[in-house]
Amino acid sequence: MRQLLNRLGDKWTALAIAGLANGPKRFGELRRELGGVSQKVLTELVRSLERDGFFSRHVLATAPLQVQYRLTPLGNSLAALLGQLRAWADAHMGEVRGLRMAYDDARNIEPEAEGAMVEGSPVENDELRREHGVSALMSPFVLHERRGGSGSGSG
Repeated sequence: MRQLLNRLGDKWTALAIAGLANGPKRFGELRRELGGVSQKVLTELVRSLERDGFFSRHVLATAPLQVQYRLTPLGNSLAALLGQLRAWADAHMGEVRGLRMAYDDARNIEPEAEGAMVEGSPVENDELRREHGVSALMSPFVLHERRGGSGSGSG
């Protein structure tokens, strides 16, 4: 179980799942959507997600041959859960923000770095993410929102 949780919480997995939630993509399309991932890392990621049963790989009969990645039923079930997590975060972000401000005010702490956890802003810097407690699982929702997606995986 620990291996699976580590896989789900790594830097790119949730982003890749969210990237395919609205339909299949070729490797280059997925790479552009994720932004900042190297070809080597994405190659390893899609192979791993295919091995774990989240992605399926389809060779398209075109000249030249093209490969397309799709979510499997297991991948779609994970995308749905990530959508629920996003909905929970949307519903409670104002409350969490208010509680953080009250906590910081009571302890005379400077507010967080601007943009670290502001709705709709990219949380792509690993150091800021760790420093401000934004998990890798939440990053795809911020990225997905920025690109105009619904986050639910349903369109």
